Amino acid sequence: MYFTDVFSCSVNPVVKEYAFSKDQTFKKYGSTPGEKVNKGDVLAYSETKEIDEQISDLEEELADFEVSHENSRKAMSVDIEDAKKAEYEAMQVFQKLLAFRPDEGTDEYAGWAAMALMPEGSHARAVQNRERLEENFKQSEELYALEHSYKQGNIERLRDKINSATIISD
Repeated sequence: MYFTDVFSCSVNPVVKEYAFSKDQTFKKYGSTPGEKVNKGDVLAYSETKEIDEQISDLEEELADFEVSHENSRKAMSVDIEDAKKAEYEAMQVFQKLLAFRPDEGTDEYAGWAAMALMPEGSHARAVQNRERLEENFKQSEELYALEHSYKQGNIERLRDKINSATIISD
């Protein structure tokens, strides 16, 4: 036989209340009420169907944007290569004319100079065209990078919104 003394007492575990922020709808519990949880455990999920749909739409839009840009990039690269070929060909014609350049004091020089103006102008236009196409390509790449990062940022913000819609114990 043992003799024991019994004292009345109560055990009060550490309890913290959590609540959804405004405009969130409860979906399901991650941990049931009264269950012991650790730091980082999900306590409750909110309804995120609308946000999930927005993310899905933005991801599809981003994929289409990437495909469209890649097609545009290929087309612009082809145009630049064609412009480089045209510049090279124009330069070859001008180089051939320079090979047969007469002395400036002769009568033939005036006729040659008049004939040389056309290929020289053609070459200059080809150079301008190539430089314009390369500048357009550069601008297109910069705008693509900005737009892509903006769309990625929107997706990340929506994902953060989903994460904030989940109540996690701390």
